[in-house]
Amino acid sequence: MEISGKTQQYPLHNVPAPAMGEKHGMRPAAALQEAAASESVNDGVDLSDNRNIIRKAIATAKAMPDVRCDRIAMIRQQLESGAYQVEAERVVSGLMTEAAENDSILKSIDANR
Repeated sequence: MEISGKTQQYPLHNVPAPAMGEKHGMRPAAALQEAAASESVNDGVDLSDNRNIIRKAIATAKAMPDVRCDRIAMIRQQLESGAYQVEAERVVSGLMTEAAENDSILKSIDANR
């Protein structure tokens, strides 16, 4: 919404609180102009700290290898020696937990539509 005209705009946060006894905070225009002129408006947001944190996180993620070669070599060696054992119950439990979490997420998405 835009209000235009020959009047000067005054941000609401620069309007002083009504004095005791003033009805509904009504003030003459001159008082509002004086109050707004006496305060300097310096609105802004400084995101530099967050930006630096995000840049460091991205750099750390990019530095990590996509494939854990050490883990692959260890499992490959265990497979060749016959020492690698798959814990079927643990795998099934993990899959069931993940399926339940996904189902819960999908239900909450459907409920918000």
